[in-house]
Amino acid sequence: MRDYAQVRADGRIDEAVADAALDLLEVDRQGFDTLDRKLLTAIIERFDGGPVGIDSLAAALGEERGTLEDVTEPFLIQQGFLVRTARGRMVTRASYLHWASSPRARRRHAAAVRGSAVSVFSWPARVYWEDTDGGGIVYYANYLRYLERARTEWLRARGHSQLQLARDRGIVFTVVSLSVDYRAPARLDDELQITCAPQSEGAASLRFAQRIYRAHAGGRAPDLLLEANVRVACVDARTMRPQRLPEFLADAVAAEAAGSG
Repeated sequence: MRDYAQVRADGRIDEAVADAALDLLEVDRQGFDTLDRKLLTAIIERFDGGPVGIDSLAAALGEERGTLEDVTEPFLIQQGFLVRTARGRMVTRASYLHWASSPRARRRHAAAVRGSAVSVFSWPARVYWEDTDGGGIVYYANYLRYLERARTEWLRARGHSQLQLARDRGIVFTVVSLSVDYRAPARLDDELQITCAPQSEGAASLRFAQRIYRAHAGGRAPDLLLEANVRVACVDARTMRPQRLPEFLADAVAAEAAGSG
């Protein structure tokens, strides 16, 4: 910072000079440098948020394990963007929100819903070997996993996890009906975007309109692979009897509906 100010600003450091120096160093307003962002993005985009082992993460980034453990991870953990667990590294909700606000994420999101005037929640995924059959095509039932994860992350993006709701409020969500139209196959290593648009249906259930797209680099329009309509009921975790939707959830759905109207 001081060197930049001496060369570019006659030794003066003010907000504009500091911003310019940080831009030059590719440090964002959260204090993250390029490697910090690469690490968080890799966990979110390549490993579905984690958990992922440090060796796999180092290989994905092309960095030394020691660099990640000793230089990059401590700051991310201190700032609440990363956690180390017995099963591996996982990003937190703060990471998802930071990732979603990045220019790259906004471009990806816009591409995934191109042609629609409504801003819908979109979740990225990658097709791995375990998702496919012997021909390298995603097994038909595995698309339901992508849809489920997108609904779970839609809920998490609103500040709540399914585990937290089951533990603190005694409620869980169960699929009661599902219709799916398969348009085209997803293949090994495809980059996918799964969208999720909820609407209330009664006091105890939600209906999600969901789509899965194959994303392309270079600004090409995405390919629509699947359309689904999923009805989810809120039930008591112990008795499995229907329960009224939590107020925060009903409000979130109503706000989204208002924004799309």
